[in-house]
Amino acid sequence: MTIDASALLRMLGAGPRTTAIGQALAQGSSRPAAAAPTGVEAGQFADLLAKARAGELSSNQPVTISPGAASSLRLTDDQLARISIAADNAESQGLHTALVLIDDQRLVLDVENRTLAPLAGDVASIAEVDGVINLTTQPADQAAAVPPPAATTSSASLARILAERAAAHAA
Repeated sequence: MTIDASALLRMLGAGPRTTAIGQALAQGSSRPAAAAPTGVEAGQFADLLAKARAGELSSNQPVTISPGAASSLRLTDDQLARISIAADNAESQGLHTALVLIDDQRLVLDVENRTLAPLAGDVASIAEVDGVINLTTQPADQAAAVPPPAATTSSASLARILAERAAAHAA
C-alpha cells in the first residue's frame, strides 16, 4: 500500500491537534498564518518564574502511593493534596527523594515519579533522601502546652550516665 505525500499531509492536518500549518493546509493556503503569542512568548516568563519560586504554581500532578505500600499507607485526599503541592516545591528545589513528615507518618517521596512509600527502618532508605518536607500540623493550643525547659533543669540519670562515661574514658 502506497500513499502520496499530499494525502498524508491532509491526514495529518485533519487530526485532533490543528497547528498553524494544519490550518493553512486545510484552508488551501501554502503559507501558515502567524500563531498568536502565548503567555510565555508574550513576555510573562519572569512572572511565571517568580510564581514558581514562591510556590504559587501547581503542576496538578497527583501523588500516588507505591503499589507495594498501598495496603500499609492510609492517606486522606487532603494529605495527598498537601504532599502534591510540597512535591512541586521539592521538584523546583532540585530534590529527587524526600522524607515527608505528615501528621503521624514518615514517608519517602520519589519526587520525579511522585510516588510515596513508608519509611523503612534501615539506614539505606534514609541514605537516599536529599531533603525533608515537614507537613505536620500542630494546633496552636498544643504548641504552647509544652514550655521549653528551664536553664537550671538537670537530669539525675543524664548526670549519672555522663559521669560513668567520663570514668570509663579516664581508665
